[in-house]
Amino acid sequence: MRRTPVFARITGIALGAAAVCALTACFSNPLEDMSEDLAQGGAEKIIEEATGGETDIEFGDIPDDFPDEITLVSDNVVQGMSINSDDGKGTMVTVSDPRSVDELAQQVKADFSGWEETVWSDMGEMVTGIYTLDETLSVTVGVIEGSGDEDTMVSYTAITTAP
Repeated sequence: MRRTPVFARITGIALGAAAVCALTACFSNPLEDMSEDLAQGGAEKIIEEATGGETDIEFGDIPDDFPDEITLVSDNVVQGMSINSDDGKGTMVTVSDPRSVDELAQQVKADFSGWEETVWSDMGEMVTGIYTLDETLSVTVGVIEGSGDEDTMVSYTAITTAP
């Protein structure tokens, strides 16, 4: 797969916004709605400055523009986010599942068997794969073991660019 500046920028943007999203979702906060609005507005501003273009971020369930070609390992959606910029779209969905990292990694490989696997990294408690369907759609999948009684988390970051 050829990495373009657009792909790199949108991937960085999606990961940065995912970090903001994860930080606001991890802590119990009585001002949760206000906190999420501030995080969303701050993330949009950072991304717009980085890309020089208009950006729209939505937090919630599975974004409407999440690619239908991507199969999720679970219906238990923890967080969803959509980033639309002048360069393309990035959507992220995180799900939880009680299965082990190994079981979910095997499921991910099966789900993406028709895609080109460009990266696969297995570090035991964390597995990452990058898959490309064509020049317009790629997805990074991360499987991270939960701690204690927490389920394993699986995140999907899809990057859609114009041909």
